[in-house]
Amino acid sequence: MGADFRHYQGNFDEVDFNTTCPGTSCGAVTRTILSGGDQSLSGAFLQLIAAPVAPLRIELSGRVDRWDNANGKSVDATAGTTSYPDSAKVAFSPRVGVRYQVASRLSLHGAYYQAFRAPNLAELYRKQITPTQITLPNPYLKAERALGREVGFDFQPFDWAQVKGTYYVADYKDFNVPTTISQVGSLTTRQRRNVNRSRSKGAEAYLALRPIEALLVSGSVNYDDARQQSDIADASHKPHINRVPSPKQTIRATYTSKLLGAYTGIWRHEGHTTTLQGLWLEPFTVVDAHATREIIPGVSGFVAVENIGNKNYQINLSGTGAAALISYGMPRTVRLGVTLSRD
Repeated sequence: MGADFRHYQGNFDEVDFNTTCPGTSCGAVTRTILSGGDQSLSGAFLQLIAAPVAPLRIELSGRVDRWDNANGKSVDATAGTTSYPDSAKVAFSPRVGVRYQVASRLSLHGAYYQAFRAPNLAELYRKQITPTQITLPNPYLKAERALGREVGFDFQPFDWAQVKGTYYVADYKDFNVPTTISQVGSLTTRQRRNVNRSRSKGAEAYLALRPIEALLVSGSVNYDDARQQSDIADASHKPHINRVPSPKQTIRATYTSKLLGAYTGIWRHEGHTTTLQGLWLEPFTVVDAHATREIIPGVSGFVAVENIGNKNYQINLSGTGAAALISYGMPRTVRLGVTLSRD
């Protein structure tokens, strides 16, 4: 059993400048918006583990959470100041998990659970304005709730090989997604709304091989089909939930030697995904590497290179045409460091 508490506060401080250049007003401040608030999250949980017969293991757990939103506001130099009412909500999240050892190298598992996610400060209070889009805050957002089921297996046919897989389905209620509420010419007004129903279903697979003691090679793949289930114009076409990439794959190789140190290479690929506004981002593939070695007892050095190929990949996109604003992932980045430790 246990309990936890977290409190945080934050503000989104936006300053817009005139970009009509050249001209006398070029670079002048055109608008300022300050929005934010406070949020406190507290919870308590209880977990029980039972093994009524030798091959069977059962886990039961429950968690109660409360979150309080306070001091929400939007200070817009053009539209004025808006203060939002304080609020408090409670959620209960139960879970039951079962694992059955079919044989010494094969086990099956399943789980049934409920979960929630409270909206954060940005979703509740953030107000943002661009020449083509207005994003309004929604201080009345409800928590997203999920009912999940999953089944899977863990199989180790040899000492040097392991295979794991899981299939899952999760039904979401009150999933909050950016929703267009008006379109006037080229100006779009959006706001996060609690979509009535959404569903996510997919599978995860993992393979690990150790051909020699010093080398571990593993690969994983995830496919997630997350779609809106209600409040859609065409029931035969259920839109994807934004910001859910599908598929994702990772291959990792680690070589460890007492004499030479540890060396890791990671290849990762992410398929098509969308922005919060529903714009498509292109798939990308990047490669990272990491090496560490003990210099003297208690002192180790490391070097890490992220995005070795200096891939220029998109992580966000807003607007279209000449007004498009593209955000890119981290370029090739080299990190050097020393780790000190003492037994």
